Amino acid sequence: MRLNPFEQLEFFVPDPKVAFNEIVESLLRGEFGAEAVSPFDAQGRLHVDGAAPGLPARVTFYEPKYFLRRWCSFKRQQIREAFQQILGQEGLGGSWRWALCVPATLAPEDRRWFEHWRQGQPAAIELLAGPELLQWLQAPGGRSALERMRAWGVTIPRAEPAQVRGRLRVQPAASYHYSMGALLSHYLYVSLRHAGHEPLTVFEVELGHSPTLCLNFRPDERDWREQRPQGGRGLPAHRWRACRPLLPGEERLLVVIPVGVQTPWPLDFSLKHASGDGPVVEAHLRLEPTALNVTGCFDFVPGPGPQFYAPQTRNLSAPAA
Repeated sequence: MRLNPFEQLEFFVPDPKVAFNEIVESLLRGEFGAEAVSPFDAQGRLHVDGAAPGLPARVTFYEPKYFLRRWCSFKRQQIREAFQQILGQEGLGGSWRWALCVPATLAPEDRRWFEHWRQGQPAAIELLAGPELLQWLQAPGGRSALERMRAWGVTIPRAEPAQVRGRLRVQPAASYHYSMGALLSHYLYVSLRHAGHEPLTVFEVELGHSPTLCLNFRPDERDWREQRPQGGRGLPAHRWRACRPLLPGEERLLVVIPVGVQTPWPLDFSLKHASGDGPVVEAHLRLEPTALNVTGCFDFVPGPGPQFYAPQTRNLSAPAA
């Protein structure tokens, strides 16, 4: 059975527990920013301020445990005691949550035990096991930790291209109406469908299109967080990062683009996406005015398509702000 990078630590470093703690700290700093992560406390915990946007928890306490293989009764007792310590320190009703970080994928019996145990606890508890940590390691924010592990001799699997397809659906407006000085006639719904078999925890997408002379609607902030915009030649592309995992079989709306009588045709679209440090996948679509009379979806065509912005800005893999 192939070992993930965190499980390999016991073969490459003198003290894998210390190394795992250092890697978790580096991943948190890359994910949330160095200023948000406090150093390890006396109990071996890291706390991150504001680590869960949109959730009531203000502080998240991350506790690494280098548990390999099955969780015996002694390991389970360590988990219970660690949580009781933070509960005694922070008390009930506070705006905090606790996250357990472990290097390996849990055995089914251990995951059932953990789910049953945390349901009976009076505070929010999260589990970050090997697969979740690997997603962070393969993300842009994990580069420092990744380079360090490679220097130790650990083998890091490269992320596979995300099997995601871009789609566009046309919907007539209920009636012609003005918005921000533009006469709107139709709405173009751009969505992404995940055709793979594994959830995409770290996923970024970039969309550019030719001018519509209309103002686009903002994506749902529960689904997408806007990143530093990429642009050039007066036609910027917008870049977003998924706020929650993109699940297998899920089709998620990205953005709604209004068009109207003043929109120049044809419309060209350029789509790029990537998962973790996997390769950037590009697709494009050209929409003719006759498409406004068609029902159903238009699929983006694989390949880079037309260049809307300067080539040097077409770098989805660059670190986000």
